[in-house]
Amino acid sequence: MSARFYGLSFKDLQSLAFEYAQANGIQNPFDKESRLAGRDWVDGFLKRNKTLSLKSPEAMSLGRAIGFNEPQWNIFQDNLKEVYEKYHFQPGRIYNVDESGLSTVPSKLRKVIGEKGRNVSKIVSAERGVTVTVICCMSAAGHFVPPTLIFPRKRLHDALLHGVPLGTIQMCSDSGFVNSDLFLDWMKHFQSTVKSCPEDPVLLILDNHSSHISLDVVLYCRQHSIHMLSLPPHSSHKAQPLDVCFYGPLKTHYAGAAENWMAMHPGRAITPFQVAELLNTAYDKCAGVGVAKKAFAAVGIWPLNRNVFTTADFVGSLVTDKPQIGISSEVSDTLPESDGLGSEKASSAVGPDSSQSEGIRVTSPQPVTVTDGNDNGGESFTETAHGGQL
Repeated sequence: MSARFYGLSFKDLQSLAFEYAQANGIQNPFDKESRLAGRDWVDGFLKRNKTLSLKSPEAMSLGRAIGFNEPQWNIFQDNLKEVYEKYHFQPGRIYNVDESGLSTVPSKLRKVIGEKGRNVSKIVSAERGVTVTVICCMSAAGHFVPPTLIFPRKRLHDALLHGVPLGTIQMCSDSGFVNSDLFLDWMKHFQSTVKSCPEDPVLLILDNHSSHISLDVVLYCRQHSIHMLSLPPHSSHKAQPLDVCFYGPLKTHYAGAAENWMAMHPGRAITPFQVAELLNTAYDKCAGVGVAKKAFAAVGIWPLNRNVFTTADFVGSLVTDKPQIGISSEVSDTLPESDGLGSEKASSAVGPDSSQSEGIRVTSPQPVTVTDGNDNGGESFTETAHGGQL
């Protein structure tokens, strides 16, 4: 159940244990009024089954649960294999780019020692922080393109880059988030670093956020021999190297640096002018050759490994599979009429006994375009119906 993102809670387990005991006539000391097994039984159950434990789950959006599926992953691997064979990319010319947010009030706080029986608090800058977007990019060989910071303001200011990692550039937007124009500027920053050319092209792997696939960006990449390959939609949490091995540790170290800064500057709040300095502290601890190599290998991009994910990794997407309804084993021999939904209705036919029959003819898999407008800029992707399932 947890693998399918519908894990059982402590109380769910108590209720199931009671129901099984009742259904099988097993004597038990469980509470008949609440219809729950006791906490002692649950503790003993978890001790006996050492592979199980009570965990705090991470939120998983429905889009991600559906999007990370085996057909989409195989399509991505086919595309990746094709460009490898065509352009013979080496790990030093394979890059991954992605954005993430850094807040002046980090969401993660380290545990502190306090007196038992009393609530413990820790000082932060404000109730809600200001988010600054950071764009990071690394290669499968461990080369890091200097980061980019996007501040939520109207004008740039040199003081915003105080203590920043070497080579970092700054941008600004009303929201502090990336848009098509800013990403085109970032592409120019990327090109100035990697120096892509027809004789030595570059592969850039990225998600298909709307800002990444504007016409201006695509044309710029064509002019400078930068080959873009999109990850499967809603799969960056599993398939994107930066998300898998880099941004998690970066934000942990960033939060620690923010706490240390607050302790060293009592009475002062962290503002966007301190973000660059805090990022530099965290970036130095995370941006290493070993991290990059591990990240690309973990998702099967370099070395190429289609089988890095098993059926167990895709089981969450199976929850949304739906059977194709109305399938009949009796199919006419005449040309069917398509209903436009991936199946075809067999037309009525007159048999030897002048009786008529009508059914559904199952044809070869038909692609169905699904549009999502939640978190990736209204992207579209294609699912395929196999074996009566979508």
